[in-house]
Amino acid sequence: MKIHNRILTFTIIYFVLIAFLSGFGPLSFGAGLGGLMYLFLIILWIIILGTYFLIIRLKNIVLKPIVSRLMIAIMIGSCLYMTLEFTYLRDGLYPWNGRIFMISHEEQLQMEKEQINSKIDSLEQEVRANPDDYQSQTRQGYLLNEIENWDRAIEKFNKAIVTNPRYFDAFYGLGESYCGKAQYVLALRAFEQAKSIDASREGVSDRIVNLKAAHRMK
Repeated sequence: MKIHNRILTFTIIYFVLIAFLSGFGPLSFGAGLGGLMYLFLIILWIIILGTYFLIIRLKNIVLKPIVSRLMIAIMIGSCLYMTLEFTYLRDGLYPWNGRIFMISHEEQLQMEKEQINSKIDSLEQEVRANPDDYQSQTRQGYLLNEIENWDRAIEKFNKAIVTNPRYFDAFYGLGESYCGKAQYVLALRAFEQAKSIDASREGVSDRIVNLKAAHRMK
């Protein structure tokens, strides 16, 4: 009976620790490989717990203490793993944030935004060194589209177009920016201009057809 109570206690502690170390995510135990590991540990624990209670019903005295010790070992091992995962084993994408649990979804989005802004700043240095670098300006525009900074993206694409009025990528990116702002007439013009430069590029014809169909434009 003591082992039985101990297992129930460890089960409660285990699930509380799992929830704490995974940031109390309602349907997620983290991200990437770490998330799969947490899910695996939860499933493994449930299987062993079910096996333990089955052994109790079968009154197998020999296997009961073995399974209970196995559960204790899994709990200790998985908690040690998660502690390492959220401290020393973190890579550059998810740096240590001073807490022993996974970053929230909002934090992850913020970090990704900061990484994109860092790339934009790096490209800005190239543009300052060479103001006619329309390719770097276009790359800036696409990065700004990723974070939905449509106005700045439009500015970058237009600067690239001034330097090279026959640059397909700048017009295509400009069309995406205008779509983001729901300015579909301007978006259609940009996509049509891109098609006039290179009609063979994949996707541009479909974007024009879909845009006209969705918004009833001729």
